[in-house]
Amino acid sequence: MIFVGLSFKLASAPFHMWAPDVYEGAPTPVTAFLSVISKTAGFVIILRILLSIFGYIPVAQEDAQPIPLLFAVQDYIAFLAGATMIIGNVIALRQRNIKRMFAYSSIAHAGYILVALTAMSFVTFDAIWFYMLAYLLMNLGAFAVIQVITMKTGSEDISTLPVFTAARLYWLSEWESSSCHSQESRVQQASSLS
Repeated sequence: MIFVGLSFKLASAPFHMWAPDVYEGAPTPVTAFLSVISKTAGFVIILRILLSIFGYIPVAQEDAQPIPLLFAVQDYIAFLAGATMIIGNVIALRQRNIKRMFAYSSIAHAGYILVALTAMSFVTFDAIWFYMLAYLLMNLGAFAVIQVITMKTGSEDISTLPVFTAARLYWLSEWESSSCHSQESRVQQASSLS
């Protein structure tokens, strides 16, 4: 029950539905704060509770020595991590709003950190702290750029952002040139057959 509540705090699947709406509706500085501080606090609490309490509660097994509860639920945490990564990344591909896309990216990042928690090695604690520090710096920088660009363009739609527009134009030109070449080659093949 505790892990379910903390999964909601971390926005990990299947408790992630609040994050995209909150990210989109809040001002960009508030979104940056929520994306970094909320997730960091959630993982600090998870580490504190899971490692200090559930790491010592024994669970009896058939014909074996009791193991800590944390190791008994390791497979469930791994499944949750995998589902969180897949759901976050796949749904992020279809977003039109830049902040919603970052919300789903944040969901996927929660899965990445849960993988480190699932590994339960002697460097788990250090790995999670290193990742959280990198996540904090990169997310704050990304949201600062989003703030500047959305203030200049007046829109959070991905298609209106200058970087994505240039990338889309390049992709379309490449696609059109490859399809034109393939049509010309099909016409030449058809004429040579007849």
